[in-house]
Amino acid sequence: PGTACYHQIMNTGRHGAARRTGRVLAGLLCGVVLGACDFRPSAPESRAEYFVEKLISEPQAVEELRSVARLAEGESPDALANDLPTRTALTYLRARHHLGAKFGLRVAGSQRPATDSRVVSVVVSEGAAVLNEGAAVRFQVELQKQEDAWLVTRLRSD
Repeated sequence: PGTACYHQIMNTGRHGAARRTGRVLAGLLCGVVLGACDFRPSAPESRAEYFVEKLISEPQAVEELRSVARLAEGESPDALANDLPTRTALTYLRARHHLGAKFGLRVAGSQRPATDSRVVSVVVSEGAAVLNEGAAVRFQVELQKQEDAWLVTRLRSD
């Protein structure tokens, strides 16, 4: 009885160590896989929606916005909104966001003027304003494909 109990304890210890090693290896593998992933969307429609949402809610995330846009050296992502209606819409939505408003974004359509360009319509609505079409803000996001990546080149508001 003494030896059988000893062997059972030793085997349990080995299995426990193997289990812990397996868990550590699984955790490391997950970490490597997650580190290799890019969480920014790559399809033109989802990239356009992502850009508009980031530009409204986190305009200070300049490097993140620059990574999905085609900008000249030292140019701000806000430079893509270079007309008065678009700048006004962004200012309004940022102010509402700062006051705690929650927005819903949706892609309302996409046009393909050329094989390497897209114009994606992104609609931003606030909470209950989804029912009121007049309260929605529509952006036209122009994207260009460069080296297998879709980059935002211009932002316009209706």
